[in-house]
Amino acid sequence: MADVSTALKWGPGFAGMSIGLAMYGVSICQYLFYTMAFPRDKRLVKCVALLVFVLDTVNTLTCLSFYCRTLILCRWKTSYTCTLQLPWDLSANLVSRFMVSFIVQCFYAHRIWMICGRSKLLTSIVLFVALAAIVFGVLLLQDLYTARNDGNFFYSPYSLVNALASTICDGLITTSIYLSLRRSRSGLLRLLPIQSRKENCITKLNVIFVHMGMITL
Repeated sequence: MADVSTALKWGPGFAGMSIGLAMYGVSICQYLFYTMAFPRDKRLVKCVALLVFVLDTVNTLTCLSFYCRTLILCRWKTSYTCTLQLPWDLSANLVSRFMVSFIVQCFYAHRIWMICGRSKLLTSIVLFVALAAIVFGVLLLQDLYTARNDGNFFYSPYSLVNALASTICDGLITTSIYLSLRRSRSGLLRLLPIQSRKENCITKLNVIFVHMGMITL
C-alpha cells in the first residue's frame, strides 16, 4: 500500500489519467475522421491539427511514464531520483498540456471572431485569458525547476491560477458561441417551414459546441 503522502498527491491525478486515456482514444477517432472528412482544408489548418494531435500523444505518453515511475518503479524507494529530483516526464507533460490548451483556445478565438460578427472585444478577451493561462503555466514550470521538487506543483500559486485562467477561457468560448448560435437559430426559425425546425443544423451545432466545452472544462 502506498504511503499517505503519495496517495494524496498523485491519487486524484491517476484517476484523471484513467479518464484521459479513454479521451485520448476519442481524440484518435476525431483526428482520423477529420483527415477523411475534410481533405480540402488549407495546409496550415491540417498542420495545426497534426501538431495538436502529436502534442496530445506526447502528453498521454509522458503522463503514463510519470505514473509508472512514481507508483511502480519508485515505490518504497527513498533515493534522490525518486523523491526530490524533478522528473523529465512531468515537465514534458506540463509543456505539452499548456501548448495544446493554448493552440486550441486560439483556434476557438478565431471561430468566435467569425461567428460572433467579428467582435474585437470578445475575441481579445478570450485571447488575453488564453495568453494569461500559458504565461502562468511557464511561471509554474520555472517555479518547479527552481525548487527541483515535483511536490512543489501542489504548493505553487501559479498552478491554481493557470487552471483557473484556462477554465475561464473555456467557459467564455462555450458561452459566447452558444449564445451567438442561439440568436442565429431564433432568426432562422422565422424563415424555415415548421417541418424543418426539428432538424435545424444550428441546434446541432449548439449541442456540439456545448459538449466540447464541457469536456475541456
